[in-house]
Amino acid sequence: EFVKEDGYMKPRFWNEEGKAWLEFTQATKPRFWQYRNGEWLQRNLTEEVPIPLNWPVEVNQLEAKAFCNWKAEQKQTNIRLLTEAEWYLLRNNIPQDSPTWHEAPGNIELEYYASSCPVDRFEHEGFCDIVGNVWQWTETSIDGFQGFKVHPLYDDFSTPTFDGKHNLIKGGSWISTGNESI
Repeated sequence: EFVKEDGYMKPRFWNEEGKAWLEFTQATKPRFWQYRNGEWLQRNLTEEVPIPLNWPVEVNQLEAKAFCNWKAEQKQTNIRLLTEAEWYLLRNNIPQDSPTWHEAPGNIELEYYASSCPVDRFEHEGFCDIVGNVWQWTETSIDGFQGFKVHPLYDDFSTPTFDGKHNLIKGGSWISTGNESI
């Protein structure tokens, strides 16, 4: 609905960085969507399929924020991305961490699918996709922990993102394994 209502063309939903990104990219839809022969298609890893309405839409943080702003206007209520702290509260609904899972609690570690899957496939106490499927954008900016010090060999690795313009992603994706599937 956001795309059908030209949400990418309505500046009121976009912050300043989002407007600059739109001007640069000329985006009018999510990157992996195609409109062909009167039908919306989603480009997956190995094929294009008619857009499944219960699958995640893979977008950048600017697009996710604009969608939340649009949805908030539609519903006349505050709608935004979760903060990192709020995500951790939801994460507490999953009692264990990898590698101690008897069975992965989401589409993660290549245990179920080799792509994203419906967002309502893995539910935990009323919430879906807490871990796995696709990384989730947060409202929380990337920053160092208290006492953080730059390692001399990695002086250009993390600190360029400590600028208030880069946000944390949480939850892992379908292909996350090892320490990426917390």
